[in-house]
Amino acid sequence: MLLSIQGLYEYDNTLFQGLQLPKGLSQEAVINEILLQCAELEIMYPNIDIMKLAITTWSVANQYTWQKLYDTMVVEYNPIWNVDATVNIDRNTSGSGNATDAVKGFNSNTWAESDKTDTNSSAEEDVIERRTGNIGVTTTQQMLEQERKIAEFNMISYIAQSFKQRFCLLIY
Repeated sequence: MLLSIQGLYEYDNTLFQGLQLPKGLSQEAVINEILLQCAELEIMYPNIDIMKLAITTWSVANQYTWQKLYDTMVVEYNPIWNVDATVNIDRNTSGSGNATDAVKGFNSNTWAESDKTDTNSSAEEDVIERRTGNIGVTTTQQMLEQERKIAEFNMISYIAQSFKQRFCLLIY
């Protein structure tokens, strides 16, 4: 007897109620993609209660990976920069010393003191430095090509493929 995920879902539409996904990812879209990708395949656990438990357990076990993948999808960055760094620099300087100015007359070979200043100073400075742009190890065209590959990553399809590998009998 062949039983598919589509058949189980039609029998009980609460089948995916335990599915846990990263915040911001549409549960309805993931369920629909799973149903589309797996509609014709036999399911590993034809018992509805076992399948509900299996879906919940599988999604909890994959939560960390899915969250990290999702976070990389929504991070904001400039695709043609390969450096974006902020550096905080604290500078503390202090010291004392003197400065002496000397002059030499046009008809003398010796220096004569003309001005002398004694100094004591201390300074504290916080500098925040931000460096951005392309440092030249990768061309802008290469970075744009990589950006296109990133744009092709489909999180919903990725989860559906994972579901297919885990729960479907891949016998054609």
